[in-house]
Amino acid sequence: MDSDEGATGAIARRTERRRRLLGYAALGATLVLGAVLILVAAGFRSLDVTAYPLPEQRPTTWEEIFARPRPVTVEVLLTGTVDGDRLVVLDKGDPNIEELGDRHAPSTVSAYWVHHPTEGDYLIDAGLARAFAREGGNYTGLLRLMLALFGAESRSTDGADVTSQLRSRGISPRAVFLTHLHGDHTSGLVDLPALVPAVFGRGEDTFMQKAMFGDHLDGRPLYALDFDKGHALPPFKRVLDLLGDGSIWAISTPGHSPNHVSYLVNAQSGPVLITGDACAYHAQFEHRIRPTPGVDDQEAAIRSLAGLRELYDRFPQLQVIVGHEPPRRR
Repeated sequence: MDSDEGATGAIARRTERRRRLLGYAALGATLVLGAVLILVAAGFRSLDVTAYPLPEQRPTTWEEIFARPRPVTVEVLLTGTVDGDRLVVLDKGDPNIEELGDRHAPSTVSAYWVHHPTEGDYLIDAGLARAFAREGGNYTGLLRLMLALFGAESRSTDGADVTSQLRSRGISPRAVFLTHLHGDHTSGLVDLPALVPAVFGRGEDTFMQKAMFGDHLDGRPLYALDFDKGHALPPFKRVLDLLGDGSIWAISTPGHSPNHVSYLVNAQSGPVLITGDACAYHAQFEHRIRPTPGVDDQEAAIRSLAGLRELYDRFPQLQVIVGHEPPRRR
């Protein structure tokens, strides 16, 4: 009897896996078709991207970096929320998935303001645009279709966009360092002055990515981070010292998207790790819940999450700010 029940359970699991894979295949086919139609209409325009001018990169260790904190500060700017099922970005078959808690709790959409006393002000990600407060947003039709299929809806309020929040402080950012090119991270770029550059991982602007973010990057200088210019800093294969003084570090964490980047700000008050969507939720970080097979490369995403967690395990003084929840107090 037990063997019959075990066999039945195994068949049910295989059937569920096949059903999920077919679902991902159908969604992928729909998105590719939509992307083709959008890019045909746009003339398959390419982005004019220049290599980001990196300062000299010197080999170092995390111990050396954290021993020399820099006089920089980080502030989280909440730009809106997303209503939907959090399981969309997580592997439902992960043994720790129940640790997620309320799967329908709103997900926050944030940007991060980094102030450097001599180099100026920077943003990490751009959050939701002003249009989400009243006009229904500025996502492409393809992205709106995808979110509708997932039952997700983005919301904001007047004054929550990064441009309004920075303007109220009299701040103009020198550049926006993007974790990746998904719409909820690029949307707010359209409200910023056109001279503010956007910086992202080299090769992140793929065919599908361009179909998703649409015109969010139009009309501004674009720069790509070349991690081949960096050094290995275990547990990561490549990191970059963006300003040359050890204050802001870019960490290659691919998987969620083709060339996703996480950032570490070596702040005076303690190092801050901004994971982006390499880790969306606190429970995912704490319990190492796998990303969904629907990400760009699940195996790479799992390795990136493991690397971020290993860094924290080695240096628990890190404040970890995950992609779609407010930071927890230290």
